[in-house]
Amino acid sequence: REPRFSTFEIGLSGDAADRAIPVTVAGDDPMRVGLMRGGGGGAASLQRLIGPGFAVAPVSPNGQGDLDGFDLVMVDDIPLSRIPAAHQASLRNAVAQRGKGLVFAGGPDAFAKMPQGSPLARTLPFVPEGRRVVEKPSVALAIVIDSSGSMQGKLLELAKQTARLAVTRLTAQDQVGVVEFYGAQQWAVPMQYARDTPAIERAISRMEAQGSSILYPAIQEALFGLKRTQARYKHILVISDAGVEQERYEQLIRFIARDRINLSTVLVGTDPEGEERMAEWARWGRGRYYAVRDEFGLVQIDFARPEAKPAPGWRSGSFAVRSNPSVGWWTGFALGGMPPVDGYAPGTLRPGARTLATVAGGEPLLTSWQYGAGRVTALAVDPVGQGTASWRGWSRYGEWLARVLIGTAQRTESLSIDAARDGNQVRITVRGASEGGTVPTLRAAQAGEPLAEIALNRSGPSQFSAIVTADPSDELLIEASEDGRSRRVVLAPSEGRGAADRVVPLASLAEDTGGVVAGADDTLSSWPTSEGVSERVTPLWQVLALLALLLYLADIVWRRYPRRRSVS
Repeated sequence: REPRFSTFEIGLSGDAADRAIPVTVAGDDPMRVGLMRGGGGGAASLQRLIGPGFAVAPVSPNGQGDLDGFDLVMVDDIPLSRIPAAHQASLRNAVAQRGKGLVFAGGPDAFAKMPQGSPLARTLPFVPEGRRVVEKPSVALAIVIDSSGSMQGKLLELAKQTARLAVTRLTAQDQVGVVEFYGAQQWAVPMQYARDTPAIERAISRMEAQGSSILYPAIQEALFGLKRTQARYKHILVISDAGVEQERYEQLIRFIARDRINLSTVLVGTDPEGEERMAEWARWGRGRYYAVRDEFGLVQIDFARPEAKPAPGWRSGSFAVRSNPSVGWWTGFALGGMPPVDGYAPGTLRPGARTLATVAGGEPLLTSWQYGAGRVTALAVDPVGQGTASWRGWSRYGEWLARVLIGTAQRTESLSIDAARDGNQVRITVRGASEGGTVPTLRAAQAGEPLAEIALNRSGPSQFSAIVTADPSDELLIEASEDGRSRRVVLAPSEGRGAADRVVPLASLAEDTGGVVAGADDTLSSWPTSEGVSERVTPLWQVLALLALLLYLADIVWRRYPRRRSVS
């Protein structure tokens, strides 16, 4: 994990003399991790936890800073409501289009208060399942009923039934009042809580058709009545045959709508002009229009639909953790002995995502999926919060979390090196990060020697090349650097001479096993054979070809051979 060339020795034992093969390893630059944490800070703690193979730096949630400087961004225990939508979209695009990695982790604030329509919420491999509490907001309803002479008979009965159905939909926390108009206006039912609905329905049933249709003052009266109420929603419901006087209804209804009071209309009867008029009133009042032509067209109107509000979706307790052993992230890692978590955010897996670790009962704790060119991983617990308090004493916690980051990052090298030998010359090609950008710095040396800078020549857009002289029997160390990033390559020796030849000479190996060292011009006949055993090689394809030809001829003869026919 150190960004340099390091030489190790691989020990070989079992023969007369133990041997050691020197191996040179090119260490990568640290993986660059941007930490966006609720409350800020935390970069130093995460750095100590996951070790020197990473370079952790804080990232501001308000969108300041460049994401291109990181291989992976970790959003830890911060509600999405604190991250501007534009910054969420830029982070999502960095994952989907530029192959960045994203790890989203946290506690109750991060998952239980997550708006599902936000850009980052849609990138997560699982959907949080916070408990939802259904609430029905309070309503204050003023019903204005036309009881003029034009409503005589069936129309007034339809109006009464529509009003009664509206009252039955109210709860004891709602308020209701009924204004009737017939040339004058009066409160048939003063504004009151809808606790005695039978009495309210009886008051509506006592209405009789009489007088003229003067609606304007009745709507004003309903407005004054609602202004004195306290409710989440306020609504006026006008029920009429639309045969009313000409007044400045648009000005009045738009004023009511600006006062956060909605107005809906119900037309009883079949007057085409009245239908157009009352539909227009509902549009001005930001309400709805209904038509009731007979008893089969009655409507039940809900003025406040129940609202499902998220409650804290966090489960506290002690939950055993099981990492999926079939996932390559845990290769060579002993998964036994993982402490339980002290809480987690429940959720369901999205189609196409994979569960990497679960809690007791099989619910997902660590999930991941491919998102465009990058990868997104979700950890339903805060890595350094209340849910992982018991993990603080786990000696392998840092390695476990480091594997999660490495598996998510999928970092793509913007700087690449290609090298090929031709005798004692090596052609090196370096591809930079940007078109027409700065020329990378190239250094190279034989193993065991200090690196020396080599001039590069531009051979194409963001492509550079150089030719160096090197001993073909020794390793060549190559390092290219650009914009603070480095890439290292160890070029193996050519001509069959490598590290193993310096430890186990081929001649002694052949002698110890009873063989010989054959040159390039030696033939198979010059190789030694075991005593008393003659060996002969027969090409098998010739035998198979002859057999196929014979079978073909036999088939032709068989088909042409005359058959004797029996005579009945």
